[in-house]
Amino acid sequence: MYTVLLADDSASVRALACAVLGSAGYSVLPAEDGAEALALARAYAGAIDLLVTDIAMPRVGGIALRAAFAEFRPATPVLFMSGDPANAMAGEHFLSKPFTPGQLMSAVARLLAAARPAGADTHRAAIHNTGV
Repeated sequence: MYTVLLADDSASVRALACAVLGSAGYSVLPAEDGAEALALARAYAGAIDLLVTDIAMPRVGGIALRAAFAEFRPATPVLFMSGDPANAMAGEHFLSKPFTPGQLMSAVARLLAAARPAGADTHRAAIHNTGV
């Protein structure tokens, strides 16, 4: 099972993303901002396969979250989200809000597939292909 750390200050976006990812078999660690996400990541003993984060959040935003997160989990891919198209960043994985469940699943599946080393556990790979 893949574990996704999800940081978004919008309760409705967090709830939707958790429901979509959870129904597809992902384990989701939800956080209301970057500070909470960092605390969860530091306390979580298991693998975190993907960080999904809003760019603009109070306390610690997505860019600062990625930088701090990379200090102790450097190999974890990051999917940025934002409702402001001006926040789209060249060369970064980005999902524009609002998004559909299918768009979220597609973005997550692409990143996890790209991050999976050759010969990785096929059970984990099959989980993200269940779709929503």
